[in-house]
Amino acid sequence: MKQLSQFYKTKYFQILFAIFAFLVVYYRRTEIILDPQFWAEDGAAWFANAYNLGAFKSLFLVQDGYFQTLSRIVAIVAMLFPIIKAPLIFNFSALIVQILPAIFLLSSRFEKLISNFNIRILLVLLYLFLPNTAEISGNITNAQWFLALLAFMVLIAKSSDRKSWKIFDFLVLLLAGLSGPFSILLLPIAFFIWFYKRKKSYFQNFIIIFSTAAVQIFGIFYLDGGERIAIIPDITVKLFFSIFARQIVWGSLIGVNGYMWILNNISWYFIFFAFSTFLALVLIVYALFKSLFELKLFIIFGLLIFISSLISPTGLPKDHELEFLSQLTTGNRYWMIPMCSFLVTLVWGLSRKSHIVIKIISAMFLTTAIYGAVVDFHHLKFVDYQFRSEIEKFEDFPSGHQMSIPINPYGWEMELIKR
Repeated sequence: MKQLSQFYKTKYFQILFAIFAFLVVYYRRTEIILDPQFWAEDGAAWFANAYNLGAFKSLFLVQDGYFQTLSRIVAIVAMLFPIIKAPLIFNFSALIVQILPAIFLLSSRFEKLISNFNIRILLVLLYLFLPNTAEISGNITNAQWFLALLAFMVLIAKSSDRKSWKIFDFLVLLLAGLSGPFSILLLPIAFFIWFYKRKKSYFQNFIIIFSTAAVQIFGIFYLDGGERIAIIPDITVKLFFSIFARQIVWGSLIGVNGYMWILNNISWYFIFFAFSTFLALVLIVYALFKSLFELKLFIIFGLLIFISSLISPTGLPKDHELEFLSQLTTGNRYWMIPMCSFLVTLVWGLSRKSHIVIKIISAMFLTTAIYGAVVDFHHLKFVDYQFRSEIEKFEDFPSGHQMSIPINPYGWEMELIKR
């Protein structure tokens, strides 16, 4: 048993686990590697901008009001290869970013915060098999959400004096801060951690987050003119709790397929969802008062993202944004981090220090999560738009010719101008 516990700490275990994690996320939608195509902004914005405008110029463009550095860098790397290989580079890079939080959680940096290795394994499995994530899995456009989760983990993890870890922390926080608006939401988290722990390394993390948040605020209000937050959708109590129940509570437990089964087979589903959501809220409020400092911050971070997503969603029909977000298949990207914080709260609810009622509620919910991991494992397959044949046509055109190439999801196109 002692030898096994020591094996968990070796680089060989880390390598084996990284392979396992990669295979799990890959098997949820195999065509992203076997028959790779661009997804949404991967082709329509990041690659098209890099190809049409040039790598350097595209790197400093804002999209939806903020800088998207991770996506731009991957597009620049993809430019070094033939166009036909670009989707594979995008998708492979996205899967690597997606599994990084799982690998990091099992590292020595979390031994003090979560000393029980079996609990960390459970958390990792819940993350890898998380339902309600079809939109965000395997594409660079939404990899920023996984990077934001990793940045939060860097902030709460035990600091290290090793140079390699210091470089890792700096790169993660810098890249996450410059890839989406998350540094703005991470700013209070970084400040509270530094104020609570008063260590130089945590102050340095706060400075990085503060600096990148300033850059993103500059992009939102100066370069984009504040259009991203100019119109705030009407938020009602009913819509707020409808989205919270469908997307966060039951989205994280049973996903799309499980949710539809309940709608079709339980006539009193409204009472079922209302009561279970009330229990989830009781658990969350209890954890905010009784749990570890780091879990409280994770709940707060998830809540900040949830509220921000309701205030400023994108890519949805105007004047009906929140109605669409209340549908289980819409806006998966907004719910990933809040769902993770809810599941971590459930695992904490089973701890010995929790009240017996909290333990029972947590156990019931986590048992349900096993069902969700199974029925919502496979993501809906992408439409095959014959990307290879489209690129072969494009390659035959003379310089200056513009071509629209259809990509997933339905209705999206990538506009390329032949060099």
